Amino acid sequence: MFPGDQRAQPELLAHHYTAAGRIGEAIPTGRKRAEEPSSARPTQKAISHLTRGLELLKVLPDTEGAPSKELTLHLALGATYSTKGYGAPEVEKAYARAFELCRQSRETPYLLQAQQGLAAFYSMRGQFQIWASPVGRAVPFLAQQMGDPSRLLQAQWTLGQTLFHIGEFLSAREHVEHALALYDPAHTGPALYKTSE
Repeated sequence: MFPGDQRAQPELLAHHYTAAGRIGEAIPTGRKRAEEPSSARPTQKAISHLTRGLELLKVLPDTEGAPSKELTLHLALGATYSTKGYGAPEVEKAYARAFELCRQSRETPYLLQAQQGLAAFYSMRGQFQIWASPVGRAVPFLAQQMGDPSRLLQAQWTLGQTLFHIGEFLSAREHVEHALALYDPAHTGPALYKTSE
């Protein structure tokens, strides 16, 4: 009846889907609202939409893709909580759950996203040793499997920085040099970090 409202007020549409018992349609609609640019809505409201989506999943049958929906909700929640700072405990909780769901479902693209979220959390907490575990060291390999040079660049750079902070300077240099070799301003975007000579 009101096609414009679907774009302007997806949370209203999600509410009606929920009331109608159409949970599978309510979850992505609410997530869409939560993932809008933060200037368009308060962070707390986005967290509320995503958390509500996770609650609704408890009544959604597995046949309707509940694990996949839970994964995307946790990734969105991790990104939203990161606006409080990547060191917030909620960031770890959201990305750790997403990581576990990825491992169960073998969702490689999302796995890389979850690992990068965890890497940012551990970096902000100064817990570099945790990220230097075999799980963290596998990130460049996953990025390479995906065949995406920008993701591989980011993975190599992140691991290089992590290894530097735990004193593994030779390995750190190798990963950073690999990242720099992949860097192409025309395709990759702005420089990773600007340094003064």
